[in-house]
Amino acid sequence: MAAYYPRRSATVEDVLNEFKRFDLEGFNEDEDDRLENVAFAKLRGKGAPKKKRTAAESRANKKRK
Repeated sequence: MAAYYPRRSATVEDVLNEFKRFDLEGFNEDEDDRLENVAFAKLRGKGAPKKKRTAAESRANKKRK
């Protein structure tokens, strides 16, 4: 049962956290690209919809359809 899940391998985030211990900086290129794409999508109005904070906001949105 212990071998059912594969062992966790090192990720970019793990390496960056190790760099921080020695006061070094690094960056995750894939994460930077993802955040940039999300920002462009939001500018075009294609981003994720904003969360409704109250029940009234949620009900108002349902009535529009």
